[in-house]
Amino acid sequence: MEVNEKQNEFDDQKNVADNNQISHDKGRPTKQEQIDIERKLRPYFEMGHSATQTARRTGLNIKTVLRYFELWYQEIEKSEQSDFLKRCKKEKERALISLSNEICSLNDDKKEIELLIEASRKAGNFGYVEKFYKLKLKIVETIGKFSSARINLTNAPTLDILMEISKLEEKKDGN
Repeated sequence: MEVNEKQNEFDDQKNVADNNQISHDKGRPTKQEQIDIERKLRPYFEMGHSATQTARRTGLNIKTVLRYFELWYQEIEKSEQSDFLKRCKKEKERALISLSNEICSLNDDKKEIELLIEASRKAGNFGYVEKFYKLKLKIVETIGKFSSARINLTNAPTLDILMEISKLEEKKDGN
């Protein structure tokens, strides 16, 4: 454990020394300095270190570290949001197709039950006629539920639409 602490202390001193080579007096860093800062901070960001801990270890200003971390968080959020929206839309389409297929299948079953009802009636098996009517009613009820679910899903706005509405409402409230 003591060796690990000494290694961390050595790394901290080395990073502070390296940082002194990067920084110039005041103002914005040059493009090369920005690249060097990014290279220095990115591993800490990817390992999940806090900005405070990273600033302490690298010797960089906490505001600089926060600025880079925030930029990277925004990049991740933007890419994940886009993927998430695409996945939501695809999943919605899959669900609609699945519901449509189930409705078609239930309609086919209903037609078969109607044929069985007619055959049972002609044969005089009225006990079966009653059972088949009850089954037909259950199928019709299920078709109604699936149709309602399909309509609700079709009319439900996706996340991108909800976000757009939210932005419009914020603009409206701001004016």
